[in-house]
Amino acid sequence: MEELSRFGIISSMNKSELIKGYSPSESEKIRAHLERLLPHLEPEKFVIVGGLAIRHGLVSRGIDFPQREFNDLDIIAQEESVVYPSITQDFLTYHHHPDFYFAFVDPISKTKVDVFDWSKPPFYKEAVNFQGRKLLVRSLEDQLTVIVWDVLQASNEIKRDPKMISDMELMLSVSNAQILAEIWQKRSQKSSFLEAVENARRLFKEHPEFFKEKPWHKQAPYKCPNCISTKDFPLTPMEKVYKILGYVE
Repeated sequence: MEELSRFGIISSMNKSELIKGYSPSESEKIRAHLERLLPHLEPEKFVIVGGLAIRHGLVSRGIDFPQREFNDLDIIAQEESVVYPSITQDFLTYHHHPDFYFAFVDPISKTKVDVFDWSKPPFYKEAVNFQGRKLLVRSLEDQLTVIVWDVLQASNEIKRDPKMISDMELMLSVSNAQILAEIWQKRSQKSSFLEAVENARRLFKEHPEFFKEKPWHKQAPYKCPNCISTKDFPLTPMEKVYKILGYVE
C-alpha cells in the first residue's frame, strides 16, 4: 500500500530492516551512528538517500552490492529546522552553509553525516524499520534518476566518482521502468530516461577524465569560503576534523 504526503508517495512500512548487506562490524558502526544522530532530527521530516539507500534497495531486491566501508550518511530535509541544535552535543559541526547544507562528524564512529536541502526532492520513498522506528528512505528508482542526472553533470570542473556508473547499472537491472520514466518526467527532463542513461554511458566512455575516485576528498585542512559559524552550530576547526576522518571535503 502507498500513502501520499508532503514527501510524495511513500510505500507503507514493511518489515524490512534499514541496515542490510553490510559486514557485522560495518552494521554495528551504522547502528551506533544512527542511535546518536536520530534524537537530534525531527522525526519523519527527513529522507535517507545515497549509499545506504542504494544498498538497502538493491539487497531488498536480491542484488549483492559491493562491500564498501561506511564513511558517511546522506540525508535530505525540507528545512534547516529539522536539525536540532542539540546535535552539537554528540557531533562536530564540519560545514554549515547559509543556503542550507550541513556536515557533521561523529567523533566516536569516525563517520560523517551530510544534510542536504530539498533541491532534488524524492517522489517515491519507502518507510523502513530501524529498531522499531519508522525511517523514510529514497526508493531505488528515485535514487537512480538522481545518479543519472548527477553523472550527466560531469565535466573537468565537476568530477564524478566512477562507482556511480557501476551503481547505475546494478540499479537498472532491478528497477521498475515505468516508475523511472514517471520520476524522470517529474524532474522536467527533456530527454527520455533511457536516452539519459545512454548519454551517461557515453560520457563515461568518451570522457574518463571527468571521473575520479572520491573527487571531493582533500588531503589537507582548508578554509571553506561558504561556511558560517553560529551560536547554535559553531564550526569545528578543520584541523580537528582532519585528525578524526583522515581527510576533509
